[in-house]
Amino acid sequence: MTTPVRVQQSIRQLETKGLTHAQIARELGVSRTTVVKYATRDYSPVPAVGREGSRSLVVGEYARKADEWLEADRRMPRKQRHTARRVHERLVEECGFAVDWQRCVGQFLRGRVLVR
Repeated sequence: MTTPVRVQQSIRQLETKGLTHAQIARELGVSRTTVVKYATRDYSPVPAVGREGSRSLVVGEYARKADEWLEADRRMPRKQRHTARRVHERLVEECGFAVDWQRCVGQFLRGRVLVR
């Protein structure tokens, strides 16, 4: 069974006031395990790991070309937009790009916001 957000917030508030888990459970009518679960949970935002900069190998002219294609895709039907594999194929065919597609193009596209 899910615990309503009001109860979760009340658990955290009562714990900051210094009540024991058993007292909070009695006051709110929930089990002690539920109190422990929501009292010990960390609600601070987790910083994104590994997002300090782009490690993509798609840079310079390649990146500009791929961005043009992705921008044009915004006007296309969803099923006709570029996949990471297709972006790599076009980079190889049209620009002479010679790097593994999963390692570079996938990383490059993860940094872009694609409209779905």
